[in-house]
Amino acid sequence: MEFLASVHWTAACAGAVAAYVLGFAWYSPVLFQKKWLLGHGISMSDDTPMMPAMLVQALGTVLLALCVSMVLAAFSYGGVVLLALTIAVLIAAGGLFAQKNYYVIAVESGFVLAMVALIAIVHVLL
Repeated sequence: MEFLASVHWTAACAGAVAAYVLGFAWYSPVLFQKKWLLGHGISMSDDTPMMPAMLVQALGTVLLALCVSMVLAAFSYGGVVLLALTIAVLIAAGGLFAQKNYYVIAVESGFVLAMVALIAIVHVLL
């Protein structure tokens, strides 16, 4: 686990929390929830099991924050941009294969870009 030695743990943890909170706003009725749900053809109800998705999202957000921290430890801001673009493009490709509408693809890919930007900003500030 030597590769984790370069992680700025405070920044990675704070960035992960900030990005996870961003997800609540991003997929809320205030921002993109209504059209995103409509684009998927689904609805949210009180009996929709959210915990598995939220746990997987939390794990993914922590892993993303660790990746961003390790890339920034090498002072590679371009690497962070490349990481964000790579993930966003792969999400877009998956969305196209799944025949999702363009709005859904934009929301989901845009969320990754926003998460990486927020994690990087937190990292630079700390």
